[in-house]
Amino acid sequence: MTANQDFRYESLATRVVFGTGAIGGVAQEVERLGTNRALVVSSSSSAGAGGEIEKRLGARCVARFTATGGHVPLESVQRARALAAERRADCVVSIGGGPPIGLAKAMALEGNLKHLAVPTTYSGSEMTPYYAITSGGGKQGGRDDRVRPETVIYDPGLTFELSAGATAGTGMNAIAHCVEALYGPNRNPVSSVLAEEGLRTLAHSLVECVAAPRDTGARTSALCGAHLAGIALAVAGMALHHRICHVLGGSFSVSHGDANALILPYVVAFNADAEPGEMARVADAVGSDDAAGGLYRLARALGTPSSLAEVGIKEEDLDAIAEQLVERKPFNPKPVSTGGVRTILQGAYEGRPPNASNV
Repeated sequence: MTANQDFRYESLATRVVFGTGAIGGVAQEVERLGTNRALVVSSSSSAGAGGEIEKRLGARCVARFTATGGHVPLESVQRARALAAERRADCVVSIGGGPPIGLAKAMALEGNLKHLAVPTTYSGSEMTPYYAITSGGGKQGGRDDRVRPETVIYDPGLTFELSAGATAGTGMNAIAHCVEALYGPNRNPVSSVLAEEGLRTLAHSLVECVAAPRDTGARTSALCGAHLAGIALAVAGMALHHRICHVLGGSFSVSHGDANALILPYVVAFNADAEPGEMARVADAVGSDDAAGGLYRLARALGTPSSLAEVGIKEEDLDAIAEQLVERKPFNPKPVSTGGVRTILQGAYEGRPPNASNV
């Protein structure tokens, strides 16, 4: 950072409790919020951990709600809000990945519910003020400080049972948070340092997590990297990559993790000449001389899907996706055109190694 580099930075007002066994203090953290009637939101995959939280909360838990699917449907949000009102809940404890945490965040848009999040994946949503709700074949979202959890508990032990696919997909989501934070609309030296360190940590730990799921050191590093990624994105803001992923998820039901793994290398190749300095930082963090190629090889090493075709996207869908993206006018360091987005999508559809000359 140079002495004459002016910037504004607003820190996020979220309490973080990080450590193996940290979930043991969940009841005390609920009490610390000044609440005593908790609605526990989990997914089917985090139901066991949700039951453990219910047990630890005892009489403070007034209801359980299960988030289903890979996104946050409006119908689920409405049912969860109705249940919270019926049971007179004054806080939500969400545990799991993007769907339960995202559902709890959407609930916070209306009412006066405090939110304590317990992430068991690497999505990083718990640290951001962003939300997204699917309805009518699309995904609508935005940024609102009301949706950011008041408290986040990170317990690496809760990630030991995370499948290799979920580890890879949510890990690539966190990596995309770091990459876009480096050139986001509100980036600054603080967010960039967090993004680069998060990226470096994730790139070195995720492969170990897939190979040895119960490696405490690797799981702890990956969870810390995801935490840094969420902070960086919350400050710097989103760009083209995440907007493409939202269309793929909202309109075509592609999981957010798979979408991130598939799209990121091609967006990075597209932006390479617009942000050469930041792309050099990405390349160095992932141990490559080429940012896009390094991300592509990392995704392959993690075993994520290799093409949009593999996750059910048809080639005839690509024009409509590109047109929908351009209509939304997403921020990007390089001008966005229908042709440019179409080329990004074609590369991801075919799954070929990316480079700036063919994107």
